[in-house]
Amino acid sequence: MNTIIKTLIIFFISIISGYAQNNISGYILDESNKPLEFANVILHSATSKEIVTGVISSESGFYKIENVENGNYYLEISVLGFKLKRSDAFLIENNSKTFDFNLAEDVLDEIVITHKRPVISKRPRN
Repeated sequence: MNTIIKTLIIFFISIISGYAQNNISGYILDESNKPLEFANVILHSATSKEIVTGVISSESGFYKIENVENGNYYLEISVLGFKLKRSDAFLIENNSKTFDFNLAEDVLDEIVITHKRPVISKRPRN
């Protein structure tokens, strides 16, 4: 009886440890290789285009998406002031992936502010 219990425990431990824990990680950097903190890293399903999950990069620009199921995905990275970046589709199948991204600045050409004076203006009476 003791041998059966030990065998079952070893069997279940081997199944649990064999479960794939796929991770996606990497760094988000600007064009001069400085880390971009608080970047939105969104994981999309490549087949349905739906959002699967998302994380925010750390102060060092590092991100990690844990426990990703096997399948086809792509990443979308966005940071205020930088151009949106999208990865090519990739396959996760019992492995972990590393993707580093360099984002280009998104600079506005010019800003024009227009204001019209009101037709009627109130002036206090003396």
